[in-house]
Amino acid sequence: MVYRFARQASRLYSTAASGSAYAEHLSHVRDHAQKSADLWRKVSIFVCVPLVGIAGYNAYNLATEHAEHLEHHPPQFVGYPYIRIRNKPFPWADSDHSLFHNPKVNLDPPSDE
Repeated sequence: MVYRFARQASRLYSTAASGSAYAEHLSHVRDHAQKSADLWRKVSIFVCVPLVGIAGYNAYNLATEHAEHLEHHPPQFVGYPYIRIRNKPFPWADSDHSLFHNPKVNLDPPSDE
């Protein structure tokens, strides 16, 4: 049984390896793979790279417009009751601000002095 299977397998591979149809098919597959790789390389270079540049330019313009808007109309602190709840102080020197406090973004309540 094993001998019969081995003989059939060896015949299958020996005829496929020597046949010109298989070599022609393999050549066609390699050519197609090369053409596909060239196509996607060109798409990546000539389509994706400019689109990333355009998106970066657009993001830069939006960020500068937003910064200019914030200069003329600065945000104001709104004291909602669920904001800035401090049940216990933070364990660092400035115990009223979180670790990632940014004074330009995270507004402090107006002091009653």
